[in-house]
Amino acid sequence: MLLDGTNRTKTLSTEAFTRLFLYKRKEDFHVLLELTIIAGLTFDEVSKLRWKNVDLEKGVIQTGAGEVKISPSIQKLLKEFRLKKLEEFFEKDILERFEYVYCDVNGCGYLSDELQRQFSEYLEEHAMPQLTPEQIHLSYPEELYRRDLVSEVIKQF
Repeated sequence: MLLDGTNRTKTLSTEAFTRLFLYKRKEDFHVLLELTIIAGLTFDEVSKLRWKNVDLEKGVIQTGAGEVKISPSIQKLLKEFRLKKLEEFFEKDILERFEYVYCDVNGCGYLSDELQRQFSEYLEEHAMPQLTPEQIHLSYPEELYRRDLVSEVIKQF
């Protein structure tokens, strides 16, 4: 997916964009938002994403389409999330299932249709327009992504 700003449209205001990340449906859902909206992964890529495909030191994710560079804020989020999930899986004695980045409580991955449904329901719950993550990404200034300032803007709200 090429998100270079050339097809930029205004679909959400800065406040509406930020509100997407402030609501907590469940703690793990924030990872889905970051990976799809900020990093630009598709639901299909997130559904297949395994920890072995995530290099947190180099800040890259290997997908079927190639390598995706992630921002330092997403690196930090994924590092903290990985530690939290490792603890959870260890406590449940299901460490052998620790494979998928975004999964259910038993370590089973989701199908991309399920992720799309979760995302759509989340938008509906918070009276947001039914947009795709790519449309939401395209509504926000590319310069903020390049300079890794999206998380700073979200914190200000």
